[in-house]
Amino acid sequence: MTQIAVREPCKIVVIFSSRWGALLLAALLFAGLSLFAPPAAARAADDRAADDRAAEQQAAEEPSAGPQADAQRGAAGAVQRTVLFRDGSVLRVPMPAQPLPWRRVSPVGEVIEHPLPYRDVEQLTLVTTPATEQLASVRRMIAALGDDDFQRRVAAQQQLVERGAKFFPILESSLNVTQDFEARWRLKEVLDVLPTDTASIKADYDLLKTAGEETQGDVGDWSIEVPYRGTAITLDRGGVRALHTAPLEFSLTAEPPVAIVDRIAEDRDELFPKDVQRIDFDRGPQGETLQVGDDLRRTFVSQGVTITSSGGIVSVEQYEVNGRSNGLCAATHDPVYQGVITIRFCLPGNERAPAGVRYVGFWTAHVAPDGTALEAYDIRGRRIAAIKTVRHRKDFLALHSNTPIASIKIVPDPEVDPDYAIDDLVFDTPKPLAEAGDAEHFSVLLTTGERLHCDRVEPGETVALKGLTVGIDRIDVPLEQVAIVVPPKNPSLVPALPDCGFVRLADGSILRCRGGERLSSWRLPELPIALGDVVALWGGETSLIDPEGADWPENSALLMLDGKTEPLADLSLGAAWLEGKAIAPWSEKKFTYETSPLVWFAAPRVRPAGSGLLRLVSGDEIVLAGGDEGRTSFSLVAWSGEGVKIARGKQQWTIPPHEVGSLLLPGRDGG
Repeated sequence: MTQIAVREPCKIVVIFSSRWGALLLAALLFAGLSLFAPPAAARAADDRAADDRAAEQQAAEEPSAGPQADAQRGAAGAVQRTVLFRDGSVLRVPMPAQPLPWRRVSPVGEVIEHPLPYRDVEQLTLVTTPATEQLASVRRMIAALGDDDFQRRVAAQQQLVERGAKFFPILESSLNVTQDFEARWRLKEVLDVLPTDTASIKADYDLLKTAGEETQGDVGDWSIEVPYRGTAITLDRGGVRALHTAPLEFSLTAEPPVAIVDRIAEDRDELFPKDVQRIDFDRGPQGETLQVGDDLRRTFVSQGVTITSSGGIVSVEQYEVNGRSNGLCAATHDPVYQGVITIRFCLPGNERAPAGVRYVGFWTAHVAPDGTALEAYDIRGRRIAAIKTVRHRKDFLALHSNTPIASIKIVPDPEVDPDYAIDDLVFDTPKPLAEAGDAEHFSVLLTTGERLHCDRVEPGETVALKGLTVGIDRIDVPLEQVAIVVPPKNPSLVPALPDCGFVRLADGSILRCRGGERLSSWRLPELPIALGDVVALWGGETSLIDPEGADWPENSALLMLDGKTEPLADLSLGAAWLEGKAIAPWSEKKFTYETSPLVWFAAPRVRPAGSGLLRLVSGDEIVLAGGDEGRTSFSLVAWSGEGVKIARGKQQWTIPPHEVGSLLLPGRDGG
């Protein structure tokens, strides 16, 4: 017989009355140690984890002494994460040693505490409303189905119909425990009208990705303080959209000399990238059912899209386009099915942060050949390309562009077919644009890949950024780390743009131009434009198309019109348009610089390596030489929050900040 007696706290004395009892206990202890002892690999992982925690703790306790000290701390072992803020700011910061307060939330609403260290967090995406608040809200609705007040019971049922799809398992489990007869009946009515295919409808909770696992849950009122460039910054749900492991990279390759756009003729998955998104207008981003008449202007902001029309509202309508899917469609609201639809791309969840896509398309119906057009525009509002319907009744319009598409317009031709509807919008995930700005703040892109928004920018030996939107009063950034500066956008101060054409100069600059006594730049009227400086010329309604593959006769220009390419020799720049015997066949068209077809005078060239680029809101692009390249190149004289001063030869111009689209400083991109 074995007797176990406790003699004092934390001590256990075992008294054996027989040898067999001792042997039995020894065997049990051996088996227990073998069962519960971790394998060697797990013990090694635990040892590494302990080392990581010690390094993190040491790094967290060191005082911040500026960016160099922060970098040294990162090298010492602190867990670095990239933080994406809701306003579009992006920072790389060391995370604290304390664990992330993660709570798993099951499909039926069970909340399980599961804290874990930040080193295990590969990606954390935060919603604006914590899961626990959402659960409390839906449970209040369920409880209200049995309320004494009839109107409250009806209202609760309608709210569950509208919002219940993503809480389907919770509603289903509640049906089994609800005792009130009417509440059960109403809950069953809700379940009967909700979509039966709920597998693809996920609850809108926080999302955590760790090695090999993705879970939904909640971090509650998460808030931590981390060091950044010699100061401290608070990260919380209100300001942070996501954090992830991917290191930031800064890369501005030489832009293509022209936009290359391909029409995608068929709606086949293999013709689009893997990260493609589709909107069928039957359901919203969280799987909620859309109703006829719903305003779609901001419905899909979480997917990076806003949709407006010339009449203001685009709404859900009943017409069946019969494209990739069948069901509801999108159309202008008043007048219905008529007018221009504009689709703009933004960072998912932040309509104030412009973004771009390279693939976009949609199905459209009640159309005729040449009756409806898809027009694609870049971030500066310049048209990249336009394609039109080629079929009767319904057609698929889609593009692939090497230049990011910031917006598209769907434009009907009233003379051919004024009515149309769209469905099955498809596009790749919208990505940040280097020159994208903010309506109220300066946007600064650093060579580290970080993006900051602030109230003021003061350049000097270091660049002072003041009033940062992430909650910092001021940071000083080394001048060589500042790559792009984008002033606030103030449309009320932008001058009205007259009808103009465009010229591309030999240095890669693009200037808005017009005729008169001579061809001149609209924004820099004192600048002489000689034929030898011009690489290409085109009108305001013409797209810049690559002449690749065209036969290029010696000492001749190439005119591209109606899909044909014609050589033109012995041309000169006239007051209204080109002059010379070669243009006689087109004299009856009475072209001007403002309405000119595309004319290439030389092969397109890439922007020189190491050069800067000043983009104006007017659409002008001024290439800034990286060194002293003579009188035929522009150079950067100075820049500040008051504007940008540039020079060419002895001439100088100051561009006020409200006219500056973006400024890429020379020597920042490597070409």
